[in-house]
Amino acid sequence: MATTATLMYRGTLTATTSTQLYAGASSGVGVVTNIALTNITSSAATATIFLQTGSTAVAILNAVTIPANTTAFFDLKQVLSGTSNAITGGASVVSAINAHISGVVIV
Repeated sequence: MATTATLMYRGTLTATTSTQLYAGASSGVGVVTNIALTNITSSAATATIFLQTGSTAVAILNAVTIPANTTAFFDLKQVLSGTSNAITGGASVVSAINAHISGVVIV
C-alpha cells in the first residue's frame, strides 16, 4: 500500500459550520492526522470541526475557544474511508480563524 501525505484543507473558516472543508478520497482511505487553528484577530473566537459520513456528522472539535492571536494544534488519527466521508466546519466569527488540516491517503 502507498501512503501519500495530503493537504486536506488550508484556508479561513466561514461562520457556517456545515461548510465542506474536505471531501473523502476518490480512492483509498484518508486519515486526518493534524489540525492547526489560528485566530488572527484581537478577540477570542470558537471553531467547530465535524467528521461526516453521509448525512451523519460528529463534532471532533466542538466550539473550541481559540484565544486572540493564538494557534492551537490537535493531533489525531481519524479515518475517512470513501467519498461519502467529509470534514466540515466553521467559526463563530467570519474570517477570524485560519485552519490547516493535514493527513495521509492510503491506496
